[in-house]
Amino acid sequence: MELMDYYDKKALNEVLVRWYGAQARGWEMNDSVAQVVIKMLVEMRRCTAALHFVPMPTTFGNQLGQLTKGYLKKVIGVLKDDERVYNICSHHTIRQYRSEIQMASMGL
Repeated sequence: MELMDYYDKKALNEVLVRWYGAQARGWEMNDSVAQVVIKMLVEMRRCTAALHFVPMPTTFGNQLGQLTKGYLKKVIGVLKDDERVYNICSHHTIRQYRSEIQMASMGL
């Protein structure tokens, strides 16, 4: 028994068309595809959380102070549970899961 109704499938297909282009219009939307998309979103958030802790480049002056201040801003941003995802994380994940999405849409 499928858990998604017509509107869920349509919304899921819109996301996949945005990610993969017009070819995704022909993909079958099913629970397996939804599970892969959920896995992708978790991966994107994990990547973004890791990138929050990469130090930003410093300028002239007190570099240690700038690093400390920049790091504190990042930690505060993570604690606020910022919902943004870095483009590098989403693009990498979308590319990485393309075959798995296609196979799931074929029921494999």
